[in-house]
Amino acid sequence: MGIDYEKKINELYNKIRNSENIEFEKYNTINTDNIQLETNKVAIIDNVTCVFVDMENSTKMAIGEIKKALNIQIPYIRALVEIFQLYNAKYIDIQGDGGFALFDGNDSKHNGVYAAAMINTLFNKKLNMNIRIGIDCETVYVKKAGKRGENKEIWLGRPVCLASKLCNIGLNTISKHIRFSKDISSSNVLKNIDKIKYNPINLGCVYASDFTIC
Repeated sequence: MGIDYEKKINELYNKIRNSENIEFEKYNTINTDNIQLETNKVAIIDNVTCVFVDMENSTKMAIGEIKKALNIQIPYIRALVEIFQLYNAKYIDIQGDGGFALFDGNDSKHNGVYAAAMINTLFNKKLNMNIRIGIDCETVYVKKAGKRGENKEIWLGRPVCLASKLCNIGLNTISKHIRFSKDISSSNVLKNIDKIKYNPINLGCVYASDFTIC
């Protein structure tokens, strides 16, 4: 069945131009049951820590040697999810060779930082992999996009965006694997943890560490 492209584009154009104003609903915790699909309501959750994880050179490996990549990546992803769950992650999203987890509540920074430390200890210290970890904490905004039966949560706001960027900055200049935003670094969780301050363009102050838990 052919697609009437002009009709579809005009339909989407009208939906965008005539869309209603967004309504915001505030929640204290991450609960996907509160994230609605067929409305203009956006859920807001404060104090959410995002831990974003990325494996160095995995894209190159997957393109060239997919079976070898899968033998490495599948056990790695299983362990990564288990660590996130151990620290009570409320939402986990795995995308190929990396992904992120969201932690909420008063202990969100603590849980995020120590999940990162355990990831660094296992993958970088013991397995000698090159896993980069970015962490930020702030307010998130979330909405489901798609249609019934085929939809996905879309996470907006600073934490997921900045944590992702922190993974991929200074690949040749920042040797430490865990990269903290200023908000994470200034929290009491990192008060006694050694860290180095960097000043990358467009991201303000960034702090990095190879903090491990054993």
